[in-house]
Amino acid sequence: MTARDFFEKEAQKLMAEKADQASEVGAIFQFIIGGDGGGNWILDLKNSPPSVKEGSVDNADCTVEISNEDFVKLVTAENKFTVIMQLFQFGKMKVSNPGLGMKITKVLFS
Repeated sequence: MTARDFFEKEAQKLMAEKADQASEVGAIFQFIIGGDGGGNWILDLKNSPPSVKEGSVDNADCTVEISNEDFVKLVTAENKFTVIMQLFQFGKMKVSNPGLGMKITKVLFS
């Protein structure tokens, strides 16, 4: 699995399944995933239905930067909260708005 696989398949499915939770977050997220299998992804949780698409946006409410390798570790981990804390602790994940960053975990990683 790569970040691309996740955003093209799993994230789309999660947005549909958790549309109510996504709309409660009500923010635009920019994911910048480095390395092979990475890329730039926009999660728009402000509009209904929520959407996921490849690309970049200037008006993101929260930007998340992480390597593809670490992103895959996160999405495949059994205890995602522990992995998130480790990535922050070691500076392997940067989040411009940590409050919103925690809210997106309920939609994507729970």
